[in-house]
Amino acid sequence: DDDDDDDDDDDDDDDDEDEDDAAPGDDGEEDEEGDEDGADEDDELPAAEMKKMKKRNVTLTLERIDGSLGIAVAGNQVTAVHKNGAGEAAGLEIGDLITEVNGKDTHLDTFGSLLPKDKTKPIKLRVVRLFEIDPEAEAEAKAERAAKKAEREAALAAAAEEEGEAAEVEAEDDDAPPQAETTVEEVAAGS
Repeated sequence: DDDDDDDDDDDDDDDDEDEDDAAPGDDGEEDEEGDEDGADEDDELPAAEMKKMKKRNVTLTLERIDGSLGIAVAGNQVTAVHKNGAGEAAGLEIGDLITEVNGKDTHLDTFGSLLPKDKTKPIKLRVVRLFEIDPEAEAEAKAERAAKKAEREAALAAAAEEEGEAAEVEAEDDDAPPQAETTVEEVAAGS
């Protein structure tokens, strides 16, 4: 019986070793295939094709045309702007994110729930709009801002220098020995 128990233990040990040898993920081929399938590198655009975007806050007034807003909205994002509709007339664009309706934050309530009951009243919207940045125009604007900044700094430095020279002249006057004041009478008496 003891031999049988030992044999069972030996078999269990052998099984454990086999399982360790065949642990999932140890096979090189599976790892390579998994890495290729899960890689994000295939999904990314090359740097040359990526476009730099910025956000801009825009305030618009939307007035219904025949009771229609002329837009489609999912959540608080404009998904469609109908041709010749109120949304197009107001300047809404697909992708605009509506953040305020008549001064009320859409993060607290949905766009639809914030619309006025009176369909004749204009609706003031605040939206966040993404827009593409033209790299050349951005570089030009950056250079222009840098030139203006340098101009301001030069003007401040010149003003500080003039102020410093004026302070030096005053200091020289203060350091000079006091001159005796001569009255008209003393001049007349001395002659």
